[in-house]
Amino acid sequence: MAEVRPAGTNRIRVLNPINPKRRKPWSQRQAAARKDQAEKFVRDVLEDDDRADEIADMSVEEYAAERGKELVPNPTRRKSMKRKTSPEQQQPRENPVEKALETTTKLADENADLNRRIRELEKENESLQDKLDEVTDIVECDDSDCTAEDHLEDIAEIVAKGSRETGED
Repeated sequence: MAEVRPAGTNRIRVLNPINPKRRKPWSQRQAAARKDQAEKFVRDVLEDDDRADEIADMSVEEYAAERGKELVPNPTRRKSMKRKTSPEQQQPRENPVEKALETTTKLADENADLNRRIRELEKENESLQDKLDEVTDIVECDDSDCTAEDHLEDIAEIVAKGSRETGED
C-alpha cells in the first residue's frame, strides 16, 4: 500500500499479506539490499540527490528503523512440519473401503442370525397356537359323555406332548 506524502518524505509501506498488522522482519543482508535499492531509486527515478545522500549516509540499522522493520539474525518462515516417526510408532492407516466392507459383512451376518431366530420363533408360535386350539376344542366340548376329569387328562396330555417337543421339562 503506497502512501502519498509531501515532497521529500515519500515512503512506501509494504504490509505482510498474511497478517497485515505484523510486519515481516528483515535480515541484515535484506536490509542492506533494500537500502541500496532505495538510494538508487531516489537518485535515478525521483532525481532527489539530497534524499539519496541521506539514505546513503544511514547505517543499515537506521534505515530499517526508519522503515519500521525489525532486524533479526536469520528470519525464517515458520511452517509446521509433520513429526517424523519411526516405523514402529506408525500405525497403519485404516482403509475406509475395507472398514465399510467389514461393517457391512458384520451387519449382514447379524441380519441372517436374526432372520433365522424369527423363523424359529414363528414355528414355535405356530406349534403353540395349534396346542391352544386343541385345548380350546377340549374345553368347548359339548359331549355329555365327557367329564371334567377326562378334559383335564386330555389337556395334560397336550401340555406334556408340547413339553417333550420343545425340550422343556
